[in-house]
Amino acid sequence: SKDVPELILGSKQDQFTVNQKDFELIAGQGYRWKITAAGGLEYKCHTDLFRNVWNNQIVINDLEVHMNGAPAWLEFDADGTIQVQFSTVRPGIYTWSVPDLTDKGMKGTITIK
Repeated sequence: SKDVPELILGSKQDQFTVNQKDFELIAGQGYRWKITAAGGLEYKCHTDLFRNVWNNQIVINDLEVHMNGAPAWLEFDADGTIQVQFSTVRPGIYTWSVPDLTDKGMKGTITIK
């Protein structure tokens, strides 16, 4: 598996900043993607990517969640990191967002080639 650049939601200086908006992946590849909340807000991270990949596991504090389907969203009630492990299967352009904060710029794309 390859690492996707970490997505960091918020910071101590700006609760609405993101460190990277757009991501490019390759179809047929396994990936590990860390998504971190760092701004002290509650963030609900949603992406249609999860419905278009093979989800292997979600890791939170070395605890693993294995599932037979995609999560609807990842919710951060406190600062911390969730790692999602998946394999890309369907090329396309997908979106990610924090739905209540898209007007603040908390959104982007994930392109699978």
